[in-house]
Amino acid sequence: MPGTLSKREELERLYAERENIEKSIAAQLIVLQNEGVGMLDQLVDSEGFPRADVNVHSIRTARSIIIRLRNDLKEIEVQISECVSEVFKEIEQQNSIEATNSEFEANSTDNLASGIKNIIKKPFLTVSGVHSSSPAYACGLKSGDRILSIGSVHQGNFISLETLINYSQ
Repeated sequence: MPGTLSKREELERLYAERENIEKSIAAQLIVLQNEGVGMLDQLVDSEGFPRADVNVHSIRTARSIIIRLRNDLKEIEVQISECVSEVFKEIEQQNSIEATNSEFEANSTDNLASGIKNIIKKPFLTVSGVHSSSPAYACGLKSGDRILSIGSVHQGNFISLETLINYSQ
């Protein structure tokens, strides 16, 4: 679609937005630094009156902006994380498609069935640990076991653990 950003372009846009937010936060922190206060310093004296030695209005404004920007920054970080994950999934899918295509091209049409069997026979996961109260433990799965397939998922079509979890649910 015209006007739609690719995942990589979206990631670059998010990085630029994060950088702008970080610069804005730094500018507001300079306002606080110039006044000689931080985010938590008191703005009233011991009698409860506004301090006369600082510009209370500019400090409160800067603090408010910093809080909003930090919240925005957290949201951008989440979006960046999700976008990075999607970019890597696209790369994994492309690599999986290319690897699968090269596996199948290497075999003649007469050996197609044996090529598929060879892909399925290759382990694609290694168990790193099994909790003693899990169904996997009850079935005898143990650390170090190598997984050839789970249902119809095998080395030739495995994309990520997330898709495997979705498959199992």
